Order: sequence, then structure tokens, then C-alpha cells
Amino acid sequence: MWETSGIRRWPEHVVNLNAYGANGTALADTETNAITAWLDPGLDGQMGPTIMPFVAPGGHPVREQLRDIVDRLRAGRPPLVDVVHGAKTIATLAAGLRVGATRRPERVPPVE
Repeated sequence: MWETSGIRRWPEHVVNLNAYGANGTALADTETNAITAWLDPGLDGQMGPTIMPFVAPGGHPVREQLRDIVDRLRAGRPPLVDVVHGAKTIATLAAGLRVGATRRPERVPPVE
């Protein structure tokens, strides 16, 4: 999987997420607000890309999160995304790396 962001465009920030797997490829694109999936052509019913639209979240993806953290800390409230969320993200990414190395399914360990 690879994520590309940081392509500075005006007025909105562009974020793409590409996922590559054994049965196909998917590209989520914030310019078109759609996920385009190309599945294995050997799968039954596969005639071309599948396009799944999504609602754009709006705003800069990182700037809004940072603003929320600062505002909540100033108000004495915990941020919406806390250390547990971060640890869960790291645990998921680490499991993904292990899957890439071993080519075997991997459970993400619980984080509390």
C-alpha cells in the first residue's frame, strides 16, 4: 500500500491512497471523490474497473486534525485522536509489514 499526499494544489490539498493486493488494485482519489478498483481479470464477472464514489471530507486532512488537537488541549479536553488511536494505527501498519514479509494472514494485536 502506498499513500501520496503533499502535492500542493490550490485551493484544496490532494490525497490519494493506492492499495495493491493479490486480487487487484484500488485507487482512492480526492480529486474525483471516487475509488477505482481493478480486480483480477480471472474473477467471475470482472469486466473492467469498478468505480465507487465517496463524499469528500472537505478541508486539509492534517491541518483540521492539528487544529482540533490544539483547540481541545487549550480547552482542557482530550483530542478526538489520542495516543490509543495512534498505537492502533502503528499496530495495524506493523501487521501489514509482517504480512508482506511472510505472505501469511496476520492478526492485529488488540491495543487498549
